[in-house]
Amino acid sequence: MQPLDPKQTRVAIFFGGPSNERNISLDSARTFFDSIRKSMDERLISLVFIGPDLTFHRLESQWIYSNTIEDFEGLDLPAYTAEARDRLLRETDVLCPIVHGEFGEDGALSRLFEDHGRHAYVGSDPDGLALTLDKRATVAKLAELGFPVVPNRLLSKGEWDADPAGLTADIFGRIPLDAGGRLITKPNNCGSSDGVSLVDREAFAEGLARAFTHSDQVLVEQRILGREFSLIVLQDVDGAIFPLLPTGIRVQEGLPGDETALYTRNKKYMPGAGAIHETPFTHDEALLGRMREQALSLFRDFGLRDWARFDGFVTEDGRIYWSDLNGIPGCGLDSFLFQQASLFGLRHSDVFQLMLHRAARREDRRLVGESARKGGEGMRVAVIGGGSSSERHVSRMSWFNVTQKLTALQRYRVTSVYLDREERYWIVAPFIALQHTVDEIDAMIGNPEHYRATIELCNRLKGDAFREVGHPVDAINFLPRQVALADFERHFDFVFLALHGGIGEDGTLQAAFAERGMPFNGSGSRVSRICMDKHETNLRCRAWAIPGFEAPGQIILDVAALEADLVAEGLAPGRMRELVDGFDRHRDIAALCASTEYQAFANCCSLWADRCRDRLDSPHGLVLKPKSDGCSSGVLVSRDPRAQIPLYLLFALSSLDRMPLKLLYPGVTEDDVFLQMPMFDQLIVEQYLGRPDAPGHFVEMTVGVLGPAGNQIALMPSETRAQTDVLSLDEKFNKGVGINLTPPPGLTVDQVRRIRERVATFANRLGIEGYARIDIMYQPPTDKVYLIEVNTLPGLTSATIIYTQALTTPETRLKPAEFLSRLIELGREARNRH
Repeated sequence: MQPLDPKQTRVAIFFGGPSNERNISLDSARTFFDSIRKSMDERLISLVFIGPDLTFHRLESQWIYSNTIEDFEGLDLPAYTAEARDRLLRETDVLCPIVHGEFGEDGALSRLFEDHGRHAYVGSDPDGLALTLDKRATVAKLAELGFPVVPNRLLSKGEWDADPAGLTADIFGRIPLDAGGRLITKPNNCGSSDGVSLVDREAFAEGLARAFTHSDQVLVEQRILGREFSLIVLQDVDGAIFPLLPTGIRVQEGLPGDETALYTRNKKYMPGAGAIHETPFTHDEALLGRMREQALSLFRDFGLRDWARFDGFVTEDGRIYWSDLNGIPGCGLDSFLFQQASLFGLRHSDVFQLMLHRAARREDRRLVGESARKGGEGMRVAVIGGGSSSERHVSRMSWFNVTQKLTALQRYRVTSVYLDREERYWIVAPFIALQHTVDEIDAMIGNPEHYRATIELCNRLKGDAFREVGHPVDAINFLPRQVALADFERHFDFVFLALHGGIGEDGTLQAAFAERGMPFNGSGSRVSRICMDKHETNLRCRAWAIPGFEAPGQIILDVAALEADLVAEGLAPGRMRELVDGFDRHRDIAALCASTEYQAFANCCSLWADRCRDRLDSPHGLVLKPKSDGCSSGVLVSRDPRAQIPLYLLFALSSLDRMPLKLLYPGVTEDDVFLQMPMFDQLIVEQYLGRPDAPGHFVEMTVGVLGPAGNQIALMPSETRAQTDVLSLDEKFNKGVGINLTPPPGLTVDQVRRIRERVATFANRLGIEGYARIDIMYQPPTDKVYLIEVNTLPGLTSATIIYTQALTTPETRLKPAEFLSRLIELGREARNRH
């Protein structure tokens, strides 16, 4: 084979496409790019965005870090001419199609490669991909191969429009229903969980309509009752097919307002949205053996290559049903692919190097040269995530993203340190940090026997697999090890706080590390404590009277005094506590809202809200939020106080930690998009700045700041567009959900300059060190900025907009990993000054 030096290898990563999964494709492509760029020559890696019209565009690397394609799609991206595109396909050494859904998983892009005589591309050939994307064809092939399948019916849009009543009667008469009289409807040629519904006869038309928005054909099938799982299959450098260990999936039910029992996209990608994962989902080696044997057979019989993800169910009697085969698995930072691969000694960069090896070999070339597996050297950095605040799930995402990006720089010796709810510190392996939620991590630390047995099982199963690209199983898998805070300075040179809210952001840990002389990222204890208190920062903004920078009016409410306020409005004494206790027990929203007791409570809340609006001169609504918590936790923007505030208060006072947004905002249709509800003693009631009669009168923005204390610069601001009146956690931190436009469209260069100047002035008056995120409202007609809040440890998930701001600001131009490295430099400089 002809040798191919990685440092001289030209790679093209293709992503986007016309499907509803294009933002998942963006996330996968970003992980691919980030994982290989330091082990190769970044200048030789082309990022190719495929638009909805299938036009190929050259994308500058700064935009790969956008949360959504919509963030950059409106830009004048340079398009490849037919000649330039053909030259790209001819001259690139390895082609990497990471397009989910149409044009990618249907084989169209791979066929284009082959039409140009190219075979050095990652993934399956066109026929194998086309077969797996067509769900009805997949079911037919499964049946042909002797695998069990459930009764189903393929339905076209034309058929349905011609005879909906007749088809409904026929389908519900032929396909067995579950105990609730329901069956499954899903798009026939669409990946992910989009458009999938569990519906009864009454909701059948609605389920079909949802599926038809994604495909002109819908597969209707019997619901499979069993334990859901997902299993990754990889092909080794030598071609050996190696199924990994399956992840079990359990969807939590019983939360008020969350009526879906399906594994939706939001549950899949947003920690804390209602899904629990377990890898492997059983230690029954006989069952695991059958699953892996069947997966190997399917991979071969469906003509797949390199990688795939197979989804299915195991019934109580041990029967295995394969429900969905994916020829291009999602490879976002914390996907099943990497969770399962880490058990067998493969890090993110190892998996992608394996794919490059596989593709190059198809044109008789072999990657050689410096190993991409070289460990980091130099400074010992502990990255701390987790905690006990309402934002612990977001912290888990920031924590893992920071760890991966710093590791990929090959500049540091990075250690993942988990802070549990008891404020104990644990050094954990990558597999543990890859768990979907902090609850799963807590369970694993509390009882590591399942993990210990898994390591032993993987050691037995691995054999010689992945020896060219991976590590020994034990090298990257170890049991959690507790470390005392007093011992940090012995083990580490720097502490990177990836915590949000709680002791991570209120100055507690900052004081502890400063006392020990240890450098850390972000502001010190005094500034952190001030910024954690939203009312304190509001008062300081008012006192400083920075020209053009103001703060909305606020009232502080002691939650303990709330009932007395409502009694003053006519509520019977003790009635609020009775409602909360009854809600905690029964959690029936419809019955609650229909009760006379609740209506009386709602009337009093409405009168109370009217008094607050008069006092704050806020006729169009109110903002309610905890006095001391971070981000979007517990923030209600209410333009309909009678409908929204009573429910909000009941959730806030109950034992529930999240509230489905659809209960507050009628425009939200998803069951599993939540408002996180922290425990709090004091509530801020704030003036609402918006005006429903003047759209665009205010623009909500987020602005990052960066630099040493007293010399902060404001990064390029971003306009944040919310589905409702308030940005949800999903829109801020879940990949592919929130839209952020940088810089805000419609503003002049001078307006952006003045916004940046005022935000920087405010940050420097506060004494911000290192970095922070300052959320504001901007009123273009008056050119005024209004403070929302300051976050001294802003989210650093892969979806965080501060990365794009650091890349697009002329004074910085930092990629995410380099931005994080700059935070370390600033932290060390601050420690030296103090």
